Amino acid sequence: MRHPVLFLGIATLMLASCTIQEEFRTPVREDVKFLATFEQPDEAGTKVYANQDLCLRWDADDRVSIFNRNTYNQQYRFLGETGANAGEFEKVEGAEFVTGNPLEHVVSFYPYTDGLVIGEDEGIEYTFPEEQFYRNSSFGKGAGPMVSVSEDNVLQYRNVGGFLTFSLYGQGAVKSIHLEGNQGERLSGQGRIRMPLGGEPAVEMYYGSTGLHLICERTVVLEDAEEAAKEFWFVLPPTEFRRGFTVTIETSVGTFRRQTTKSVTIERNRISRMSPIRTGPSESPVIVFEDPAVKEICVNHWDINLDGELSREEAAAVTDLGLFFKNNGTVEKFNELQYFTGLTEIPSDAFSFCTALTEITLPESVKTLGQSAFSNCSALSGINLPDGLEVIDYSVFYHCHALASLEIPASVVRIAENAFHFMAGLTTIRVDEGNPYYDSRNGCNAIIVTGTNGLLRGCATTVVPETVTELLSYSFSGTVGLTSFDVPSWVTGLGISAFSECVDLVSVTIPASVTDIGLSVLRACPRLTSIVVDPANPVYDSRGGCNAIIETATNKLHTACRTTVIPETVTVIGQEAYADNDFLVGSFVVPEWVTVIGQVAFVGSKYLESLTLPSGLQEIGIFGCSYCPMLSSITILAPEPPELVFGQVLWPFQQNAPDCKVYVPAESLETYRTAWYLHADEIFPIE
Repeated sequence: MRHPVLFLGIATLMLASCTIQEEFRTPVREDVKFLATFEQPDEAGTKVYANQDLCLRWDADDRVSIFNRNTYNQQYRFLGETGANAGEFEKVEGAEFVTGNPLEHVVSFYPYTDGLVIGEDEGIEYTFPEEQFYRNSSFGKGAGPMVSVSEDNVLQYRNVGGFLTFSLYGQGAVKSIHLEGNQGERLSGQGRIRMPLGGEPAVEMYYGSTGLHLICERTVVLEDAEEAAKEFWFVLPPTEFRRGFTVTIETSVGTFRRQTTKSVTIERNRISRMSPIRTGPSESPVIVFEDPAVKEICVNHWDINLDGELSREEAAAVTDLGLFFKNNGTVEKFNELQYFTGLTEIPSDAFSFCTALTEITLPESVKTLGQSAFSNCSALSGINLPDGLEVIDYSVFYHCHALASLEIPASVVRIAENAFHFMAGLTTIRVDEGNPYYDSRNGCNAIIVTGTNGLLRGCATTVVPETVTELLSYSFSGTVGLTSFDVPSWVTGLGISAFSECVDLVSVTIPASVTDIGLSVLRACPRLTSIVVDPANPVYDSRGGCNAIIETATNKLHTACRTTVIPETVTVIGQEAYADNDFLVGSFVVPEWVTVIGQVAFVGSKYLESLTLPSGLQEIGIFGCSYCPMLSSITILAPEPPELVFGQVLWPFQQNAPDCKVYVPAESLETYRTAWYLHADEIFPIE
């Protein structure tokens, strides 16, 4: 709903004028006429208060401060009737009218405040009150500060703050409402207001309270029907509630509380309206929680009537779980979550690292499981995915080792690639036959993307159907019990980390049909000893029985394992080729024929203590030999410093063992130290 621009009209301000003889002391008289208008209103608009239609109105006897090109605080009062949108202002007599320090502009501020201070830079020091007072369908008199900056005596007021409203219905009469940000945001107290000519006000809050109190001087009786809810206004400095806020409502029939943990931004000159809130005793059944730790969290945050219990009605009113359960190692069962029917999403990380959680029942209203919602819930053995669920986001069940089965409803439209990454105990996977986007064709014990024939998630008992053309990223990652895998001849691609962290995997064969293999495809498979690529494969090979994947055209080592022997024809150790391994123990010598170490090639080698790089080495990628906790010695035999692909700032030898040293030929010591001057103190001669 939009409203026409309303003007205050021309306010005639008669001021005394005479010659200035002594600055700050001599009375001054001058005739000045001001035109006072509001800024262009949106639905909120600028207002001293709003009527039912949100039109702009003044109160009788409203008062403003005017700094007429000087820092002297002049008080003027409105001469019209309450409800008028135009009228005259006259100077309030009774104080000596003297000049102050000069300003470049005429600055006006509402409401008039005794002792209001303005700096020579036209910044206004203002104390936002901790208490505001109720007004029917609007905000209390004096609660909404406005400022105007002009150079031609036309005063166009702009709102300093924004507006937050709550609609209440139910039983009893409201006495007060308390608002507080969940991260201690400053809502009242001292602030500095600046507004450039023609611009918008900006507020810097530098001292004050984290709470704001709305007082009903006469209790406001509520009606029981939601459509008759009464609106209560707060005026706030522009504020971002990053984790929401808590509102506590004191009524004649008890005290009630509501909380949101979603981010809420209060913008200048805009109204943010919250969903209607019902007050009064609940007749809804009380939820009996099986787990006392779960009850404590729920009552602490969502017990509206503060009776120490949570009713089904109170649970249904919750629209955001927030992060109150995250990292909780004591909660075990939360099947009562089914009563939280106002939830449409389980937010990201909501239950992540709830390591003792074994059971949870989701409400039928949930449409989305956010990123990592249940990640690292290692004891979780039972969860329902409700009919109506649409989105399963990234890493939702990452490291949920105890989950043995997955039932994907027909309603699911999107599953992220690594949603089920590293689920060690998974043995049964089934997609509802009515799902148009995913399937488990032929009882294959897998999730397949119907439109692309890519296998999204498998387990140790999966049988890859002949219609599947690709094993997607993370498709078998973390699978326990998978000891050998012969990639079928109808598969053409293996995605990123397709078999990473398969702790029981010993052997893999790759057919001639596979022409696209992603990075980390066999990363961190500690028992892997056999990698065989079909000799007919046109893109990859395992030349000379080397037990590795090699890119044929580039002679690059793509993937290594415990028994890999680097052939003499290989010149490049590829990206992540040895990443996160536990089989390079003690010392490792890179063969002389290698000229390039790719980025993160040896990253995370757990037991590597010393590494020797060859004399023909020409290039080292970012983090090429980094994050190896026991690596204390790196010897480079090349007489000339190899190129550091991303420069010295991204040092390829960082975060190894404490005091890890780089050794180079003695005759090349100064050359190295000059070339790698940022790390000269880490470079030493080979003795």
